[in-house]
Amino acid sequence: MTVVGEGTMAGKVKGPWSPDEDAVLSRFVAQFGARNWTMIVRRVPGRSGKSCRLRWCNQIDPCVIRKRPSLRKRIDL
Repeated sequence: MTVVGEGTMAGKVKGPWSPDEDAVLSRFVAQFGARNWTMIVRRVPGRSGKSCRLRWCNQIDPCVIRKRPSLRKRIDL
């Protein structure tokens, strides 16, 4: 994890998310919903709204399907 110290990104965190950050994000998505990123980002220190949204939508959301495509689908690709 890297904290940026200059420009418009000052104080923002770059790099992998910690389990604690994931837990905080999950808690506030449960509280405010998965579309209210303005409210959520105010409570997740150092991360941008876009970063929170992408983390939720691509990694944490329980609706994300994490299985490999079938052999037939891989052949079609």
